[in-house]
Amino acid sequence: MNLITTPWLNVIRVNGDLDVITPAQLVETDNPAFDLNSCRPDFKGGLYQLLIGLFQTFFAPEDNDDWSQWYESPPSIDDVNQAFANYIDYFELFSEKIAFLQDFDLPEAETKSVSALLIEAPGAKTIKDNLDHFIKRNQVNAICPECLSAALYTLQTNAPSGGAGHRTGMRGGGPLTTLLMPHDPKATLWQKIWLNILTANNGPDDYSDVFPWLKPTKTSEKKDAGTVVNEVHPLQMHWGTPRRIRINLDSMHEGDCDLCGKHSQQLISEYRTKNYGINYDGEWIHPLTPHREDPKGKKPTLSIKGQPGGVGYRDWLTLNFTYKNGDTLPAKVVNAFYSDERLELLKEEYPDIAKSFGLWCFGYDMDNMKARCWYESQMPVVGINTSLIYADKSPFVDLVEVYVKKAQIVLKALKDALKQANSDTKFVDDQFWLATEDVFFNQIIDISKYDQLANNIPEAVFERWIYTLRNTAFSIFDHKSLDYPVDEKNLKNIAAGRASLTKKLGNKKIMDDFNSYILNEEGDS
Repeated sequence: MNLITTPWLNVIRVNGDLDVITPAQLVETDNPAFDLNSCRPDFKGGLYQLLIGLFQTFFAPEDNDDWSQWYESPPSIDDVNQAFANYIDYFELFSEKIAFLQDFDLPEAETKSVSALLIEAPGAKTIKDNLDHFIKRNQVNAICPECLSAALYTLQTNAPSGGAGHRTGMRGGGPLTTLLMPHDPKATLWQKIWLNILTANNGPDDYSDVFPWLKPTKTSEKKDAGTVVNEVHPLQMHWGTPRRIRINLDSMHEGDCDLCGKHSQQLISEYRTKNYGINYDGEWIHPLTPHREDPKGKKPTLSIKGQPGGVGYRDWLTLNFTYKNGDTLPAKVVNAFYSDERLELLKEEYPDIAKSFGLWCFGYDMDNMKARCWYESQMPVVGINTSLIYADKSPFVDLVEVYVKKAQIVLKALKDALKQANSDTKFVDDQFWLATEDVFFNQIIDISKYDQLANNIPEAVFERWIYTLRNTAFSIFDHKSLDYPVDEKNLKNIAAGRASLTKKLGNKKIMDDFNSYILNEEGDS
């Protein structure tokens, strides 16, 4: 199977039909593909990144005018196929020689079940200790070429710790990915991919600096054998291969795929692997992932990872804007979206940016080798150019920070009250953030439309936010504290806890930080 020429991408077309297409068919305009139809959410996220990498590598626009033109009117299939034509051999999945995302010349290696390509699969020690309680062994024994391609890319781009010498991806294990998505129900898969493409005008001189499987692997048995970003072309960030893998072609047979159920003549049940592959060392700023710099400048910039509790509005500023003196860096594609030139081009066609586009955030929450959870979140964007955010003092950023600060204050008061009531605080954080999320995003979108923030926003706007926080806190307190039978002693504790919460949330000072933004009495702005 060839990932360029073989129809292998399962898609949903605009009219609802299911189909299987090649990457070049994304640009079709007659009943085009609407979205990927993947059997697993992590595969879907991986395939989006694969397609972004493919077009970024071979079909990147030279400037934002070209980018804007192709967003609305995609190029022809012939143009795309011509761009791919010289590189088809790099994307053979089953090959004794060069094979997609597989080691150039893997020597003696360990044979593993193909299920080990799945990030959540139990490891050898877990199976040996009989600890695979929730995700059982032997559930996936053979998979089809389409699922194999998705599994390979998903593992290589998200690679977590895998034992001694089994390297993580260049973003570290379990990176968070943020992609821009159009809200228009008529938006095509092409537009969803193209929205995350950056401008570029210089390709590589040697494609082995982009696709590491085109030459012998730079192994990393020695401590000083790391690969730093200036040793290869930046496009390798889309095609990293930290894991040394070769598909065992002798294991190919006919049957039904254990993941998607499709019948195939080319099911694969085994692969070979060896440790000490490419060790991506130093600062790799992946274009699809937000990063955080060390404020003291002593440690390298690190990608933001998936965390327990998922992604919520408390992370919204970090994922959208560079702020706090540049300590947080959104993904390059998000930064490009907010740039003056690209955002202004989009506003010509889509005046209400917040209603037209959003941010799709996803990734694994990893505990070293163990996948604890897969998280996804949809967040809004706003129509504020980065030139307004990058000012020495941004009123918008400051105000959003106040919103989050108020939520954190109320949440702490809630948890303190629950402890005083001897009530369970488990999952309270998640409940609170989720219950207040819609109001937060609606208000952030609204205040982003004010030309000036100082003394310009009606007091009722902020009062609604405080009301939402208070009401949510009391609702959760009442539910958690009375969720089980109580005796007289517990009832006294509950009453004391609620009284404490009432006192803290009734303090008028909770509005203080909003005062400089509230519309003055005369209504002047």
